[in-house]
Amino acid sequence: MVQIEAIVFDVDGTLVDTANFKNPNSGPGRLKKIIESLGYPIPDNINQRIKDCWAYGDLDNQIVQGPFGVPIEAAKLALEMWKEWDEREPCELLPGVERIPRMLQNAGFVTAILTSRGHQSLSAMLHYHQIQWHFHKVFSRERCFYKKPHRRAADELFDELGRAFGIKPENSAYLGDIPGDMRFAVGAGMIPLGTPTGLYSKEDLLAATDEEGNLLNIPKENIVGSVADLEHWLRTYGHL
Repeated sequence: MVQIEAIVFDVDGTLVDTANFKNPNSGPGRLKKIIESLGYPIPDNINQRIKDCWAYGDLDNQIVQGPFGVPIEAAKLALEMWKEWDEREPCELLPGVERIPRMLQNAGFVTAILTSRGHQSLSAMLHYHQIQWHFHKVFSRERCFYKKPHRRAADELFDELGRAFGIKPENSAYLGDIPGDMRFAVGAGMIPLGTPTGLYSKEDLLAATDEEGNLLNIPKENIVGSVADLEHWLRTYGHL
């Protein structure tokens, strides 16, 4: 069995409640309010349209233009308004985030963040919730030349983790909440872990595919309920 030495976390929908259709103050709810404020109608099937568009990673303006069908300039404006709202009023942390990363550090694991979220909003969120010290390394979109779900999005991360701690991808697990996170983790040689705390169910995560559409065959046991359940998973499989 490969021993896990590092846990790398996605942010939106994994650490922070920014991807939740049931919470009107979450990312999709905020975005709907912004689109309405700009004078555009909300499509009847908007939740499914968002899921279809967001499944495999960050697409910049397309994450607004695709689901809502607005012109590109409106999508750019909405995205900026969304980012400003998120920086001004960060969403709440998901269960376990205040405890688990620090517990992992105390147990000898290296903890890191790798996200497509921009540096400014990521820094605002970490400092607002006072969890910036829970992670040894933090990689925002500006620090990664490639973007998830491209497997090479982890290049800079492992350059640093390798130099500082001797960590290799195969000794690391990546916890994310979208099918694109599963694609990224497998492509980068990491152990894929999923949590259905965002827009996607356990079944959605297990159905994740590679770029050619081939099923990734994520083990069912690698889908945990939330960050809070990560400790139980690590103990169950002999990593803690």
